[in-house]
Amino acid sequence: TYKELNEKANSLAHKLRELGIKPDDFVAILADRSMEMIAGIYGIIKAGGAYVPIDPTYPAERIRFMLEDCEAKAVLKYTEENIEIPEGIEVIDLGEAEVWEGASKNPERVNKPSDLIYCIYTSGTTGKPKGSIIEHKSVVRLVKETNYIELGEGTVILQTGSMSFDASTLEVWGAFLNGGKLVITRNEAITDNVKLKMLMEKQQVNTMWLTSTLFNQMITMDQTMFDGLKHLLIGGEKLSDDHVRIFKDRKNGVKLTNGYGPTENTDRKS
Repeated sequence: TYKELNEKANSLAHKLRELGIKPDDFVAILADRSMEMIAGIYGIIKAGGAYVPIDPTYPAERIRFMLEDCEAKAVLKYTEENIEIPEGIEVIDLGEAEVWEGASKNPERVNKPSDLIYCIYTSGTTGKPKGSIIEHKSVVRLVKETNYIELGEGTVILQTGSMSFDASTLEVWGAFLNGGKLVITRNEAITDNVKLKMLMEKQQVNTMWLTSTLFNQMITMDQTMFDGLKHLLIGGEKLSDDHVRIFKDRKNGVKLTNGYGPTENTDRKS
């Protein structure tokens, strides 16, 4: 529940405050897709810091570069991957029960709309990771009182992307800042059409964001895959006319949005 999430985030936030985390400080999170990952991100924000999501499966050299480049003040971990963290950076294991214990009241609010909420690293035009930073007000602008998608208490979003992919901004905050529900699953379920469709039906998912490549694969294997949705957003690459035509021919009433170019046109500030 939101209450449970808030209490867990508060407990972590108080511990991060004790480490001296303040507005515009970066706290990295290397975590598998999980409730701990979400509570960890909320804890960073409630402490006043900005989260830096890093895929734990990235090569060690790339992870080290990101941690050093953003000058991470602390690292939250929740993964089975064996990751070596540079010396001098405080590490908190989200798998330890005591992390979620202790003070659970809301900490004093310290952030302003112009403070940073996250830094997501892209590959960069040269192949070298480049951090893109976003302020609180930009995320609010993206998911509140929108005119391109209906988001509210009845919204059920399935998170299909990595937290280190900018579409996660819409998936996570589109749900949480509007009182909706976020559905989290393991990577293997997302790449298995049968398992994914069963999950979507069981959780009554009505909103999804997919990369063009993943959408093409899914619609080719099962044309009925998205019939139960209200909103489907596709982006990351140019849409395929042939695959979109298959979808439109279903006449299922699902609103399709071309989300191509989100990095340049929605929530980014490099």
